[in-house]
Amino acid sequence: MGRLVSASVEEIALVQNATMGMNFLGHGLDLASGDEVVTTAQEPNGGISVFRLLAKRRGIVLKELPLEPALASGPEAVVRLFAHAITPRTRAVMFSHITSGLGIKLPARELCALARDRGALSLVDGAQAVGQIQVDVQELACDAYVASPHKWLMAPKGTGFLYIRRSAQDRFWTTLASGAWNDREKGAFRFMQYGTGSVPAVEGLTAALQFVGRLGIARIERWDAALTTRLREGLTRNSRARLSSPADPRFAAAITTFRIEGVPAKKLQDALWARKVRVRAQNDARGVRLSAHLYVSPDDVDRVLEVAATVR
Repeated sequence: MGRLVSASVEEIALVQNATMGMNFLGHGLDLASGDEVVTTAQEPNGGISVFRLLAKRRGIVLKELPLEPALASGPEAVVRLFAHAITPRTRAVMFSHITSGLGIKLPARELCALARDRGALSLVDGAQAVGQIQVDVQELACDAYVASPHKWLMAPKGTGFLYIRRSAQDRFWTTLASGAWNDREKGAFRFMQYGTGSVPAVEGLTAALQFVGRLGIARIERWDAALTTRLREGLTRNSRARLSSPADPRFAAAITTFRIEGVPAKKLQDALWARKVRVRAQNDARGVRLSAHLYVSPDDVDRVLEVAATVR
């Protein structure tokens, strides 16, 4: 796992998923009333909920920034949006590397640099990034990174990882305590004190990492990008199709959310399911979300376009 994201073994803790990892980060910080966490309004429940809980329980200030106004102007505008929101009371900047709902690839390295320059920790939710794009935590220079390998790495459910940069580990308490809860010589191992885990799940994670390692993330990323381009170009030829994901290639990922005018999202989802295409309906304003990964073929994409053209 460490080799995949360029982290040392002392910086990686195995957890059940990104939700658990982000909860360990949120509860591990000594956040007090009035302390601020700056994030986006595009965060999934698994990432944002711990900070909403802390806002209610401890009185922290959670700033959820709407991204839409900045997306039209490019990644620099997103960084400026965060910069304007950070104050001397900001303790952490938390964001998704790639957002779940619309597949927005955020300028992670620049946001981490901004947080560092302002004296705040950078906490990155990589649930939709690891396995989809190349992730190098050293290049990002983030303080912490969480992921759910059961998504784009295709590992078993119940596998996840939490990365905490070695120099930042003393900023976090252990959330679940067992024998090594305060053993700081072992690095991130003290964040794995949740009792006996699933050995088969870890073996499955190992197999998934070996499989992805043989293919290479760069190769997977190129395949996913080609499928996404095929899908989006096909949708532009459909006069009723409306892309909800940002069209700017600087924000693009292998997640595409789109709608068909006059067709409820649930009806579009059901029509695609009937053709053996699994998508998730979000709401009628956004439509359905489709992820194009290495097990998807060009024929699968064409089937989506056929349904999009004929559904009423």
